[in-house]
Amino acid sequence: MIRLTFNHLDHNEILEIDGDYIEIGRSRKATVRVKDTAVSGEHCYLMRLGDKWMIVDLNSRNGTYLNGKRVSKERFKQGDTLGVGRARITFDQEIEAGAPPVGQPKEGEVKRILSPLPPPRAGSGDSPFPRSDTGESAVTGPLPDADE
Repeated sequence: MIRLTFNHLDHNEILEIDGDYIEIGRSRKATVRVKDTAVSGEHCYLMRLGDKWMIVDLNSRNGTYLNGKRVSKERFKQGDTLGVGRARITFDQEIEAGAPPVGQPKEGEVKRILSPLPPPRAGSGDSPFPRSDTGESAVTGPLPDADE
């Protein structure tokens, strides 16, 4: 489970999301829906790859930002802030289900979301991500080198 702090204009919320794939966008189908005209319907997604997390922009009109830098595909870690439209989403931590929220938010302040993987796309076999001829994911490709 991942815990994110979501800030958009005057709306602040802590999201606990159970799943390895989290779509962010304006669409009603998005795991995290951002009601902002600067956000594309299918703006970006977060995906767990082993013990790492990655953000992938879905060719959004206004871009996806990681710590103020526009990115198309990048690893992120605890404390990093994602920019999607006017929303700021901070990756607080990976947590065990039922762990108490950091800073003890008020009743109803934590929203828990179950995020199953999306259904497979036609012609992609069992994976929800298109494949290249090499068998590597055409969406994520290899992970960027980490500075760590």
